[in-house]
Amino acid sequence: NKIVFLSAEASAAAKPDFFVVDATDGLNPVILSSINTGPGLNAVDAARDLATGKIYAYAANNGMSQQLQIIDADATNNFASPALIGSANLEPAPLGTNSEGKSIFYYDNKIYIGTNYLPTISPNPPRPEFHIFDVSDPTLPAGSELGSYDVQHNINNIIVRDTYAYLATSDDNGEVWILDISNPASPIFVNKFNATGSEDGESIYLVGNKLYLGRDQAPSSRPDFYILDVTNPASIGILGSTNLSMSPSTAKVNGIRVSGRFAFLATGDSNQEFQVLNISNPASIPLPISTFNFPQEATGVDFENSLIYSSVRSNDALRIIRPAQCADKLDNDSDGKVDQADPQCHSDGNASNSLSYNPEDDDETN
Repeated sequence: NKIVFLSAEASAAAKPDFFVVDATDGLNPVILSSINTGPGLNAVDAARDLATGKIYAYAANNGMSQQLQIIDADATNNFASPALIGSANLEPAPLGTNSEGKSIFYYDNKIYIGTNYLPTISPNPPRPEFHIFDVSDPTLPAGSELGSYDVQHNINNIIVRDTYAYLATSDDNGEVWILDISNPASPIFVNKFNATGSEDGESIYLVGNKLYLGRDQAPSSRPDFYILDVTNPASIGILGSTNLSMSPSTAKVNGIRVSGRFAFLATGDSNQEFQVLNISNPASIPLPISTFNFPQEATGVDFENSLIYSSVRSNDALRIIRPAQCADKLDNDSDGKVDQADPQCHSDGNASNSLSYNPEDDDETN
């Protein structure tokens, strides 16, 4: 319902780091509420409890304890007073010796949380970076950790589907890891994908059997965006890749969402933080077909009902992007024709000519 949850790492620990935004009016989004959970939040995911109607936000905390934070978003009261209702330490490392929460994903009453890598220090046990929690009762997170896995690398992003967890990591020999999580108490390594070069895997997204990978900025000779075939997780194939020519050298692909033939990217490119790729032919991905230059780095992206939501590292922390009229699936000029079927969306006025269709035309009336 166009409610946006934003996590933040504020300039001071006393400032809010969790925000609820009403984006019903995309031109004028409104902050409904905010809270301060502590040192800051690096990632957030949310889910509705079907039994109670409540919405819970699950956040990865930027601290070395209580890395999992659970927030009741107060959905039944128009999100007026969200509250931190629980938190949990990551096991089995002793309290305060673990790394901060970095990535998080909710799937089927479970939370999957990833951390930065910290080497094992004797006599302490290994400090796993990947953790699984049972949140079937969100009010009881402590002691609900089901299992963990020692990846020995940063886990920058997580996607879970069915019995597999896909991880974007800092492993120079495996930017994507795949784990079998059918038994949460004992995850099993399945495979990893080694992209050319040493640039970290930063973001992933899964649609069907295609896994999309975004990396740190790579030199022109190496890709920093991949489309992978994970039909068989034990045998990962490359469907296509491209170099995004990002600048500066510290830029990275921070977020990916895919809809149809388009991939939407949130990046650190200083001149085109938001990018749209045409991925209809994975084997030949052209340069971005559309971009936006934001004030600062785009840190994340989501897509729903033809609207794109991008988080930005600045005071203007949320950007909402809509498609042009000739690509919004609406009959904007009430002539009974939509988008490509409307002659007004073609440069030659011929709706039968697919080559003349202009999806960036923002006026269906002429």
